[in-house]
Amino acid sequence: MTKHDELKCMLGSQMIELVPYNLAIIDNEMNIVQANRNFEQYFGDWAGKKCFMAYKKSGNKCMHCNAHEVFSLGESRVSNEAGYDKNGKVCHYVVHRAPLKDKNGNTKYVMEMSTNVTETTRIQHEYNLLFDNVPSYVSIIDRNYRIVKANKKLRDTFGEVHGKYCFEVYKKRKKRCRHCPAAMTFRDGLEHTSSESGITYSGDETQYVVNTTPLSNNEDGVQLVIEIATDITEINEFQVRLRRTHDFYVSLIENAGLGVIAVDERNKTVIINNYAKSLLSWSSFKKPVFNQLKSMLPDNFFDDKDLRKIISDEAETRITDTEGREIPIRFSAIRLFSNNKYIGRVAFMQDIRQMQELEKSMPEAERLSAVGQTVAGLADTTKTLRNGLAGGMYIVDTGLHHGHAGRIV
Repeated sequence: MTKHDELKCMLGSQMIELVPYNLAIIDNEMNIVQANRNFEQYFGDWAGKKCFMAYKKSGNKCMHCNAHEVFSLGESRVSNEAGYDKNGKVCHYVVHRAPLKDKNGNTKYVMEMSTNVTETTRIQHEYNLLFDNVPSYVSIIDRNYRIVKANKKLRDTFGEVHGKYCFEVYKKRKKRCRHCPAAMTFRDGLEHTSSESGITYSGDETQYVVNTTPLSNNEDGVQLVIEIATDITEINEFQVRLRRTHDFYVSLIENAGLGVIAVDERNKTVIINNYAKSLLSWSSFKKPVFNQLKSMLPDNFFDDKDLRKIISDEAETRITDTEGREIPIRFSAIRLFSNNKYIGRVAFMQDIRQMQELEKSMPEAERLSAVGQTVAGLADTTKTLRNGLAGGMYIVDTGLHHGHAGRIV
């Protein structure tokens, strides 16, 4: 026997066990005539069984069987299959079928080599679920800026996207965007982020932050880019409403007919309106510091022994301005809370010097009537502004903490 014949003999007897696949050989009636140990360990006992019995644990032939094509055409075929392993668990495998021909070129047997891809299939399935259900717009684009894959949120918002240009989908444009983050990623292979505005399939404007990162590279550079866009339309609208609310209350406080001074939880002055500045003869552009306020305002404003919301509500008390003059005022103050956490306090002051002068010049009956009306008017003004400020803070606070953008108007 020549070395060549010896090699053929060795290959014929050993090769079926040497290949690192599940290998089976079937005849034209789908009977398994030979299989290696890998096949038996994965699919179980095969002796005397048809291939569909071993692979599928079924008594019926497969509706779409590539083995028939290999027998009839004498050409190899590759397919993805699902079946059951020897323990009855669903498995996924790729099977390569090749014809084994006789001397006359007729296909007598088909060799089936299968590779387990169950774990790969599971990972792919999980990836597809994640990709499709990410609460952002996710797309994969090629170097021509065509979308080759898009997730459900993007399709639902912008319509059918496959094969279209990204700028056509997002912006309804006919030309590529001038400042395109994807173009920069294709150019330098780095991540890029930008804020963009687009138009949905229903014609509504939407704002989003887009991040681009390379997905596939070769010697010619980046070939695919993944683009993840997060919708910030509602956040932007919320910010506009919050700014409008802020401006409204700033204007209300600045133009109120009484003095307003507010300090935060560290006793830092955050608000002193024009009326309060005039009342205290405060001319500096800087806000007064704690010690300066303490020398001017009533002591009970700084009293932390009683932590009730209302600090003080006095028909008459006195403050001292920057020039040392005592000024009679109606005084009211409250503590401010956010989410039950103390955040500062605010004082409301009304100059009553004119009222006192009026008292002196009137007969007793008229004086008492005027005093009563004036005090009632001052009380209403103070109460209205105090309640408006507290209510506004509550609306802003709950809107911020609970994400109710509709509360901020």
